[in-house]
Amino acid sequence: EKKLSPADRLAGLEAFDAVLGLNLRILSREDLRLRPAGATLTADEIETRLAERKDARAAKDFARSDAIRDELAAAGVEVMDGDPLGWDWKPAL
Repeated sequence: EKKLSPADRLAGLEAFDAVLGLNLRILSREDLRLRPAGATLTADEIETRLAERKDARAAKDFARSDAIRDELAAAGVEVMDGDPLGWDWKPAL
């Protein structure tokens, strides 16, 4: 079993991208956050709630932080603390 180098993997993905016309290199995070049609919160509302949660955590108000996380989860949003790519949230599946 031969493993591909990261450069070869990227070249393969770029070839698929060119054939499929996905334009993956120009997609923004917003483009990648597909939301269900019935989503109750907009991306801006989610970002606002995440900022409030960050402030609550900084103030060591963990009950409020957890309440905001639970509110977002109920709205179909998964909070991603410590994500290595820097993502704050994603739609819950």
